[in-house]
Amino acid sequence: MTRPPSTVLAMGETRTFAGHPVGLTIVTVAEALQAAGVYGVQALLILYMANFLFTPDQLASVGGFDAWRGLLESLFGPMSLQALATQMMGLYLGLFFLTPLLGGWLGDRHWGPRLTCILGAVLATTGMVMVVIPATFLPGLLACAFGSGALRCNLNAQTGHLYARDDGRRDAAFSILAAGLNTGAFLGPLLIGALGERVNWQWGFAAASGCMALAAITLLVGNGLMPADTPPETRRSARLQPGDGKTIAALIGVMLLTSLFWLAQSQV
Repeated sequence: MTRPPSTVLAMGETRTFAGHPVGLTIVTVAEALQAAGVYGVQALLILYMANFLFTPDQLASVGGFDAWRGLLESLFGPMSLQALATQMMGLYLGLFFLTPLLGGWLGDRHWGPRLTCILGAVLATTGMVMVVIPATFLPGLLACAFGSGALRCNLNAQTGHLYARDDGRRDAAFSILAAGLNTGAFLGPLLIGALGERVNWQWGFAAASGCMALAAITLLVGNGLMPADTPPETRRSARLQPGDGKTIAALIGVMLLTSLFWLAQSQV
């Protein structure tokens, strides 16, 4: 039976699972794994800083700590080590919610969603490993934030590209993707947080980086099932349509507000 035009995939459909393209399974599994890693790290991070890393015995081994502390105290005044840990947690989460702007731009205009997802997962995995090493802790946090930002927004973009704009399954696909995100975000802090706090910090971060590495492997293995990226010259030559500027400005405003909210809320 010929499929109605409204249910034909935008990039062509070769295989389906439960009525959806197999590519949706790939992005959903990757989303769940990256969420487990990212939110597992967030569950550990402030405890790791306050109870282990930012202590008199460890401070000397944290690369660039004195300069970073001096910069923060010049902005916010003198802080105890515990206060410094909460301040850094807030800055990290604020950056975490802001970096998808850069990741989306790279995926949309330069590298394409497929490559940007894989590079983001690899960068985030590397950052999680670096966080465990005191000498590379600060650049590791940056790598985590930027890598996860590049990955998360482009997973959403790839999900949208699996379907034609008028495909009735599109909304259900984003609900399935959100279920994967929520599952990972729920289980990650429970399992990885308990492992890091009760067994060993290194084991906790190793589990988080393992989840992110599995997300990268999932994307690599399933790369051929995802819609092909448009050629680079096509992406770079694309022009905004009337009204797009207002939409983009509104989205940037919402993301800035979200980042500022989490920057403050995470310090409670």
